[in-house]
Amino acid sequence: GPFQARFPFSFVFVPVLEAMRREAEKLPGSLEEALTRLSLATLPVLSSVSIRSEDLEMYLDDCVCMRGVITKVRFAQVLQITRSIVKKHVGGLLQSLPQIHAAFWHNETRLQHTFMLLDTFFDQIGDKYLAAIDTLNSDASFTLEHLDSALVRIMLDHL
Repeated sequence: GPFQARFPFSFVFVPVLEAMRREAEKLPGSLEEALTRLSLATLPVLSSVSIRSEDLEMYLDDCVCMRGVITKVRFAQVLQITRSIVKKHVGGLLQSLPQIHAAFWHNETRLQHTFMLLDTFFDQIGDKYLAAIDTLNSDASFTLEHLDSALVRIMLDHL
């Protein structure tokens, strides 16, 4: 997508945190905790700054751009879908850069499969899937698993 560097120095932070993935996956504790420990050791500046929620939203947008999802889906919709999935994964509140990366990694396969299906059938199912994304954002009881099931139902209805 069109990279705009909305978060200061995201072009530095994103690749550095992405490069820590393999090491973080080997460490004990949750992926987010392991990445937090590694990132604070590597980028101590992260421990001395408080990042506002709005800035974390901008960082998330930059991550979507920099991770380079290859899809025919319009970038605004890629951003809407990815942002919704990541935020649902973390319980709605973005709190840190490592949390955002860990949420991406946990949902990587979900996002790949979703965009693969949308690439093939977007004209037929896109509006219905985006309505399911709206439900994900507005209904606290609507989980990521519900979203996956909704995508399957939408696909089956189309066939």
